[in-house]
Amino acid sequence: MNMVIDDLRPFQKGWTITVTIVRKFYIQNVTNRKGEPLRIMKFIVLDTKGVCIQVNLFNDLIEKFGDMLEKGKTYAINDGNIKPIDVRYMNVHSKIEISLSQNSKVKEIEGETFFLTKQDFCNFESVLDYQSIDVIGGVVQIKPIIFRKTRDGNYSKKREVLLMDNKLNTIKLTLWDDLAENEGQYLEENGKTQTVILITNVRPNQFEGEVSISSSNISVVAINPLLNETETLKCRMHTLTEDKKLRDLLYPSKKLMEAKEVSMDDVIKGKV
Repeated sequence: MNMVIDDLRPFQKGWTITVTIVRKFYIQNVTNRKGEPLRIMKFIVLDTKGVCIQVNLFNDLIEKFGDMLEKGKTYAINDGNIKPIDVRYMNVHSKIEISLSQNSKVKEIEGETFFLTKQDFCNFESVLDYQSIDVIGGVVQIKPIIFRKTRDGNYSKKREVLLMDNKLNTIKLTLWDDLAENEGQYLEENGKTQTVILITNVRPNQFEGEVSISSSNISVVAINPLLNETETLKCRMHTLTEDKKLRDLLYPSKKLMEAKEVSMDDVIKGKV
């Protein structure tokens, strides 16, 4: 029976959902409760109602389904284990998540794609009032990706993006890991003029008076989403590029964009 995500119930069997994959990423160096190594591939999928849910692949199922399931494509997914979410963590859906099993079936649906239809966005001035928010903004600046070695020997990936809203407020967005590498790379290559991004489930931060936002492991990015807000922001950004005074005020200079980030310790020690 073909259903929408919100009609699914924990431990239900015999269901089918048709969804578009909007995020795909692999988690390394995880152990289960017994201390055994565990491989996980996670997907965030979106149905025709604009509702998202997390889909998990564990261990051998990564070889069975991992290469088959591609970001941006739409699939009919039949059967799997529907479990209640662990409320201790951030979750994509408010009640459930799905783990595919050996009995699951997946079929690509060509010619059909579902898109984020979010309408309730947080104003940049109000981000600190919430723990997790959705925002939309015009891309002002994209910095190169940075790789940082973690304690477990892996590398995290980080990329900073400066966003602007309709009121000319700006805020720094930090994209992490697959979002920094994939969506961030696309923005670096294609986001030079009037590009708008929508990002869900970002976390607000404040450090030394500067307010910023960061992607989370359940964030989804949509570039130039099909929304009225997108067209409004594009028009606003076009107007700014025509107004030199406003452009110089808002957009960083070339030298500033190419500036190297250094620590205060390096400055004190004369290393820069």
